[in-house]
Amino acid sequence: MTVLDAAGCREVLDRARVAHIAQIAGGEPYVTPMSFVMLDGDLVFRTAPGQRLETLRSDPRVCIEVTVVAADESWESVVLRGRA
Repeated sequence: MTVLDAAGCREVLDRARVAHIAQIAGGEPYVTPMSFVMLDGDLVFRTAPGQRLETLRSDPRVCIEVTVVAADESWESVVLRGRA
């Protein structure tokens, strides 16, 4: 495993278009895919009414994982933790 520096992380985030967002919903882990864009250094996404939005309203803590897979099946990933 190779650890990415900040520039490598930004490159992965700029290339990827799907992430997985982990939340705690009703005391249980809840993970869903989502599309996103990077805007001025922030990961930006939108969501419709439903469990993801309700969970964000009750607990904004999230962990987001982004993976980019190359043609040779190798991959790079970035994990972010924060508040939505």
